[in-house]
Amino acid sequence: MDQALGTGSCPGAITRGRSKAARQIEFAPVRGARPRAAWNDPRGSFAFAARYAADRRRVRAGAELFGEDETPDRLYVVLDGWLCLYRILEDGRRQILGFALPGAVVGYRGRADRPVAYSVSAVTDAEVAAVTLSRVYALLDDGAV
Repeated sequence: MDQALGTGSCPGAITRGRSKAARQIEFAPVRGARPRAAWNDPRGSFAFAARYAADRRRVRAGAELFGEDETPDRLYVVLDGWLCLYRILEDGRRQILGFALPGAVVGYRGRADRPVAYSVSAVTDAEVAAVTLSRVYALLDDGAV
């Protein structure tokens, strides 16, 4: 249930230690609200990418998709392979923030003019679908996603 609601990548991680009543209140749907695809539900991400992608890209293992402090005009849905999200620390070491597997969305920011706070590179050969941020913001404004 947690996975479908987009609350985390580990089913049950959010609800451990909470009473059944608390979980029911927390996940109660808003009346009259349309259901939205969960961003971290691979089926929802793949359907979103298939419908709205501007293009698809292959990223070779070790290649960077985008770098920290860049302002890419797209977000990416991972279709195949593994990506690594990381930051370069002041002393030159790399801090791994996480991994993006098929179905994950990377590069989304609340404002397109703000740079991303991390870099993304491919751990394995990967394929991503690129969706322009202007398209995403328009869809969000229209309530389509």
